[in-house]
Amino acid sequence: MTTPKTKQPIAATAEEAAALQFEPFAQDVLKAIKPPSNAKWAALANPHLVTWRLAWRVLAMTKPELVEMLRKIGDDDEVATELMDGFQGAISFFESGLEMLRIAEARILCAGSVLEVEEGAAPAAALELFEGGQ
Repeated sequence: MTTPKTKQPIAATAEEAAALQFEPFAQDVLKAIKPPSNAKWAALANPHLVTWRLAWRVLAMTKPELVEMLRKIGDDDEVATELMDGFQGAISFFESGLEMLRIAEARILCAGSVLEVEEGAAPAAALELFEGGQ
């Protein structure tokens, strides 16, 4: 699952955000980034959510504990390869989802800014946006 890359975050006032224009993504792009069905989510739990859980556990370990864990795995190249492939796959999976969420969030902020400007209640504070699109 891949998504188009966003630009770097930009700061914008509500008025500037309201003025930003965007178009829906092309159908071929939407098809490529379509979220999994409920049934497919269950299949993605292993490996991606299992790897996330392992990452959480690793963050709770000291370096000596982690060294010991790897020592127990030993010289099993297959296990080591699976471990690292699992991390790379999960990173790729979650990054692409995060990218889509950022673009959607920016679009909602732009649309919400239109309402703020129309109501005359536009905050002076800058909004951090990810300007997505094609």
